[in-house]
Amino acid sequence: MQKIIIAALAALCVSAGGYAIPPGVLAAFDAYMDAVEANDLVGAVPHAEAAWQAASRGGVDTETLAVLAENRAEIYVLTGDHARAGAAWQDLAGVLEQDNAEAEERARAYVSAAVQYALARDLPAAITAADAAIVLYPQDAVSNRLFLALRVKAVSEWAQGQLGPAGVAADRAMRVREQIGASVDSTTMTTAMIAAVHHILGRNRVDAAFYISIASDLAAVLPADDENRLMLWGWSSFLRSLLSDTEREALYERRFNSALLDFDDPGRQERERAQEEGVEDARPLRRDHPRYPQQMLERGVNGVAVVMFDVTEEGRPENVRVAMSIPHADFGREAVRAVQRWRYTPRTENGVAVRREGVVTSFDYQISQ
Repeated sequence: MQKIIIAALAALCVSAGGYAIPPGVLAAFDAYMDAVEANDLVGAVPHAEAAWQAASRGGVDTETLAVLAENRAEIYVLTGDHARAGAAWQDLAGVLEQDNAEAEERARAYVSAAVQYALARDLPAAITAADAAIVLYPQDAVSNRLFLALRVKAVSEWAQGQLGPAGVAADRAMRVREQIGASVDSTTMTTAMIAAVHHILGRNRVDAAFYISIASDLAAVLPADDENRLMLWGWSSFLRSLLSDTEREALYERRFNSALLDFDDPGRQERERAQEEGVEDARPLRRDHPRYPQQMLERGVNGVAVVMFDVTEEGRPENVRVAMSIPHADFGREAVRAVQRWRYTPRTENGVAVRREGVVTSFDYQISQ
């Protein structure tokens, strides 16, 4: 914020040498700076607005107007007024358009507007601002800012039920992201999921399986709720089960080479720390395979079941329940019957057997080709 204020002051001083800056602009800007320097951000808001409004009436060059517009946008962001922040960034974009500024500068303003509109839940405005940024880039462009614009567009359109446009934007966003590198956050996870649905609807099972697996892997390392994590895991397993052997091998190779998965696994660090602290997790001794549900076998239906359970101090599965069964409940029922026969070495802490809760496992049911 201090950097912006200094830049604004310098711009006003330079501008004052060549233009007659309206007194109202200078007075409002001085009051704005005083409030910010006193860390009174809320008090700075009306002065930033007054400086912008006074400058907008004329008598100020576009460079100074742009600096005032950005200060106004930033102060709205800092005070959490997302709707006004979005409008302020949009105003800055208009000034930059008028000044024929570089495309990247205009894109920055439009993307910032899109993000703030999305936070304000003004989804039509978010989509419009994101579109304004996206058209500034060539189709083959690779940029973090382009990815952010596409991501905002995809998630906003998805929230409005515009599945087709959302899927197209999400697919392009993930292709851009793959060239940039991994991004471990919940919105990227959602974007990958939207891209997967896009390919499911387009009957492109290979790309669908790839993107849902990316979403599932991100969910595994993010503080997502268990229901979403299991849902993504289940669908990832199910889509893989629909692939031929050749397609599945291609999927694994693509995942291995993908920059989208180049991130640390905090779960691994937790496991290593647990071992150092004398904790040994439960380990399977006996695992019976579940029966293939007869009706599903006769119909030639593949499926996936995700099962959760606890392991007692004696190493017996307990509280076995179905977390997901796709596409029929019979897969889950057979999985539960199998898990109930499993046996484990119990979890130990400093040599003492303890209960292990929340074990999750999945079963792929696939009829041989």
